[in-house]
Amino acid sequence: MSEGPGFSSDEFGMYLLGTDNLGRDMLSRLIWGIRPMLIVAGLSVLIAGTIGLIVGLAASNGARWLEFLLMRLSDIQLSIPTFVLAMLMAFTFTPGVKSSILAISVATWPYYARLVRADVITVRSSAFVQLARVAGRRGPGLVFRHVVPNALNSFLALCVLNLGVCVLIGASLSFLGVGVQPPQPDWGSMIGLGKDHLESWWMVVIPGVAFCSFVMALNAFGNWTRFKLSADTGNVIGAPAIAPSTEVATSESNHGDTDAAELDDGAIGNDTVLHVDNLSVHDDAGKYVVKNASLVLRPGRVMGIIGESGSGKSTLCKAITALLSPGLTASEGRLRYGDAVIGVDEAAALRGRHVGMVFQDPLSSLNPLRKIGWQLGETRQIHDIGSPSQVGEWVHETLDDLGFQDSQAVANAYPHQLSGGMRQRVCVGIAFAGEPKVVLADEPTTALDVSLQGRVLRLLLDDCRQSEASLVLISHDVRVIRDTADDLTVMYGGRVLEQGSAKQILEAPRSPYTRALLDSVPELTPALIDRRMSFIPPAPEGTDTTAGCPFVGRCANAVDACHSAFPPASTVTENHVVWCHNPVADGVEGGHRV
Repeated sequence: MSEGPGFSSDEFGMYLLGTDNLGRDMLSRLIWGIRPMLIVAGLSVLIAGTIGLIVGLAASNGARWLEFLLMRLSDIQLSIPTFVLAMLMAFTFTPGVKSSILAISVATWPYYARLVRADVITVRSSAFVQLARVAGRRGPGLVFRHVVPNALNSFLALCVLNLGVCVLIGASLSFLGVGVQPPQPDWGSMIGLGKDHLESWWMVVIPGVAFCSFVMALNAFGNWTRFKLSADTGNVIGAPAIAPSTEVATSESNHGDTDAAELDDGAIGNDTVLHVDNLSVHDDAGKYVVKNASLVLRPGRVMGIIGESGSGKSTLCKAITALLSPGLTASEGRLRYGDAVIGVDEAAALRGRHVGMVFQDPLSSLNPLRKIGWQLGETRQIHDIGSPSQVGEWVHETLDDLGFQDSQAVANAYPHQLSGGMRQRVCVGIAFAGEPKVVLADEPTTALDVSLQGRVLRLLLDDCRQSEASLVLISHDVRVIRDTADDLTVMYGGRVLEQGSAKQILEAPRSPYTRALLDSVPELTPALIDRRMSFIPPAPEGTDTTAGCPFVGRCANAVDACHSAFPPASTVTENHVVWCHNPVADGVEGGHRV
């Protein structure tokens, strides 16, 4: 072997990439030098990713003080440049592979932690997670079955992308002499050695080109991985589902995942299924979003709720199932379910077995990582409704009843493989899976085209009548309410302004807001073809509605009392109540446009 840098020797002949200052073959050292770099990068990503995953989950699912402590700790660490922190850590310990791994892991874990926390919080607010909570899934079962699998895509992509970063940091530490130690070859130390022999250019150029090419290849692979794991491509990470007849039969029992109080299934009155009494919801600033709202739900009947966006319709329904968004709290009121009286803070006990729910967007309501059969049977698994084999049979029978021609194919399909109407039919099946006595439908047909709206509504109505369940239907379409609702609640500004028989309210509304709302519905009829379409005027600036009626600033019937106090209930008929100081005169017809 030659004694210095060169490309040939008398003993071994030509060296393809030359030799270093000690006569060692550059090609063999280049090949062998990739091993410690991958070990450092791979173990650093594994350790830092594991720490970040644990910290991110703890911060997103733990107490507020724990989240604050962990996130402020990561903020402090992120204020120090990553490479500077890694270099300080490496200089603190004995130089070598272990110290490099430790230094890089300590310097990079906050990136994983913050990403996991953000993704978990985002996924946890998704409709399909709320639907799983309605089904009765709680605690670790909810986190690890629905939230974590859907939050891992970005985390895994970041792990692959950070391989190149960790290779770069590890090689830089070796270049400074605190990473991989001689005689073990490493591309960083090879470049560091070559800088002292610049006349032998290949000692710097060859490992430098190899290093740059390798990092660029890792980054390209990371970008490809991120693209493949993107939700937009339909490729997701998750365990493959089995046909429901087998999967449900082999699934473990999940009834222990919930600590909600169990209600007596026999405690259901004949007259009223659920009575919501003076329920109020406020935000963290103390402002009421819903104030003293009451509902009486009767078996086999449909309660329609109408009102403008922001009137509190959806918030009221979410409060009934304890699904309020962060920052909102149900502070007052109680629920009477049959003979059982439940506080608003115990409303989660009603989920799944007693109350079902259908959300607006069928795609976001279904877990993208789970097959349809598994999701349809999950509620019955949680509440032990039938044996595993009976649950599997029920899944296929329900898919047949929902109008699917090939139940086996649908059960083995993922949500993105179905159309919007098919997904919403599945959501209807999930809502009734626990055999509930109350089903809340929050604008279930808004995302569907007209040809599918009637079919979904018919499914809801048929299931409601067949099971003697009470259906709460929230909708902006007054014509849908006219054709489906037996009873009607009109809300505005978080208040109930009119309530009673849908037929009476739609034909002769007494609240000025109801009258204005019905007259604002566009419909071309011979009587209205030449009339200017009505609309509700905006409220004047500076209108104070905190003490009085929330509609006072837009109401043509407003009197002085409307500004100072919310009106008491006035009984129009036995099935018609209005909250108004100056209601529309009796005998004045309304609802011309519906």
